[in-house]
Amino acid sequence: MSLTGASGCSVHAEEMEALFGGFDKTLPLCNLTFSGFSARGCLAPLTNSLHFFPDLIWLHLDKLNMDERDLRGLLESLRFIPNLETLNLSGNPLGLAVTSIVLHVNKVPKLYCLDIRQTGSEEELNYVRETIKQAKPKPHVSFILTGC
Repeated sequence: MSLTGASGCSVHAEEMEALFGGFDKTLPLCNLTFSGFSARGCLAPLTNSLHFFPDLIWLHLDKLNMDERDLRGLLESLRFIPNLETLNLSGNPLGLAVTSIVLHVNKVPKLYCLDIRQTGSEEELNYVRETIKQAKPKPHVSFILTGC
């Protein structure tokens, strides 16, 4: 499933609830892309619905203008998607909060790609990369920290 917003589009809490709040059974979804919207502070319906997608392999939540609360909800929900291989959070201004990723992604056994471009300072991103590499040398987690 892919939902991509046009430049400058905003999604409000009631719209998020309409999109993600109605699930009541497990779905065999393997790819979820929600991208390009300004959804700051209202991602809870999405993150709360992740337990309905245990087969999710790719989760792309890029350019959503996520805040720390959004990130915290997402990270707490990662335990419900044990098959997750790719997590893309690029383009979200997470700042220092990006370092909280470390504790949670180490608990996702199949994760091998973490895209955190443009989420924090170079120092914060390097901290995330080095800490995860030390805790989870195999399987190797590739990091996308800079680039296009």
